[in-house]
Amino acid sequence: MDIGIAERPCQGETVCGDTHLVIAGEVTLVAMADGLGHGPQAREAALAFNKHVEEHAHESLEDILRGASSAISKTRGVAAALMRIDQRAMTMSFAGVGNIDMYAVSRERIRPVSIPGIVGSRIRKVRQFDYDLAVGDLLLLHSDGISSRLILEDFRKLPVQEMADEILLQHGKYHDDATCLVIRI
Repeated sequence: MDIGIAERPCQGETVCGDTHLVIAGEVTLVAMADGLGHGPQAREAALAFNKHVEEHAHESLEDILRGASSAISKTRGVAAALMRIDQRAMTMSFAGVGNIDMYAVSRERIRPVSIPGIVGSRIRKVRQFDYDLAVGDLLLLHSDGISSRLILEDFRKLPVQEMADEILLQHGKYHDDATCLVIRI
């Protein structure tokens, strides 16, 4: 599994309110958080989310999101998504709350959706999506600072880090923090 990550703050800011976390192993946990707004308080909320994910990485995706919502309730909150990839079983699970999107170029149709809401406020519902993976599948996780108009297929021949950099360059919104994470199985 190859991973490429590109991230930048909103124009005029010195820190990015988006964060990502990759806990690699036979089963890899990937997290992305987009702190509400931008700047230092958004970054603080996103880092608090990551801290909770690190401390509870062994739990179900739903339990991690619900626990994080309580743990970061004194922050401004985040949109967040989690992906758990089991390389031995060739499966992927996804759960998200708020406007973090996931796209795939894959053998099986992979198109999960994040549930509306804010982690850090009461989450009413969490939905987990489970998929089979195949060698060569391409997965993209991105914050709303990346335009949803991008066509992942246009970038698929690039190495993953170059792909992440190009997606950020071509589709990043300058008026928002922007993060994209690309995984090739």
